[in-house]
Amino acid sequence: ALDAGLAPAQVLSVHPVVLRKVTEQARNFSIDDLERIYHRLMEMDLAEKSSQSQLDTALIALVAAVAG
Repeated sequence: ALDAGLAPAQVLSVHPVVLRKVTEQARNFSIDDLERIYHRLMEMDLAEKSSQSQLDTALIALVAAVAG
């Protein structure tokens, strides 16, 4: 909604407090950031399914990278 120039209140049917918090959090990430995170999650999922990695360790590393 933010990237499309729409007011989040028009798109989301949530309590105003939740709307405010979600909007604040959404402003921390660009669409490119979200796409990179999504692709990394897909890679992690495939690696876990093929027993190539430890999912818990990979998730911790991803959260640390995103938060840092």
